[in-house]
Amino acid sequence: AAAQAAQAAHFSPWLSLAAPHLCPDDPHASSVAPYAVLHLFVDRAHGLPAADLNGLSDPYVTAQINDMDLAVRTSTQNNTLGPRWSEHFELNVYRPESILTLFVHDEDFGHEDTVGFAGSLVGLSDDLLGIVDISLEKLPLNTKISGWFELQRGHLGHATSSYLTRVANAKTAEPAGQIRLQLTLSVQEPQHELYALCLGPLAFKEPMK
Repeated sequence: AAAQAAQAAHFSPWLSLAAPHLCPDDPHASSVAPYAVLHLFVDRAHGLPAADLNGLSDPYVTAQINDMDLAVRTSTQNNTLGPRWSEHFELNVYRPESILTLFVHDEDFGHEDTVGFAGSLVGLSDDLLGIVDISLEKLPLNTKISGWFELQRGHLGHATSSYLTRVANAKTAEPAGQIRLQLTLSVQEPQHELYALCLGPLAFKEPMK
């Protein structure tokens, strides 16, 4: 609903040309309406790594765009390596070259910022099972795309690595199962994508050494 309301405010081609600085990388601080809305359907996954002593996991999915956290979190599916979520999300997209990142976690007692550093050391924090990065510029406009996407193990086993870090370590990334998604990049006017390119390059977090 929030994504639909933002797009209903109407993307401004002229503002993109005249004042691109009004669209920062953080979408929560943007003064420009998104040029597109991504309809994301998180269907299911299979072949996930086992994170618990019983040989299973309790998977859920979160998301980022361009290293920025989104208000996306699926339900947790307990005791399975082949979860089925069947959940739909609508995401604002401000830049055509954006990277959507999905993280599959195993639920324990929360992220490191919840359980603390000591809690993460003794295994209380949620484990990262797999990551997939999707380039939105490769999606056709106003067309539904469905398929299985390969998940990779996260760098150093956690979700704090940036997109550039994952690119730098792509050759050594280990497979971590697959996730089935349905994506539709919805725009009101196809030419808005060209104007949105005027907003300038993406600013990702610095890669980890």
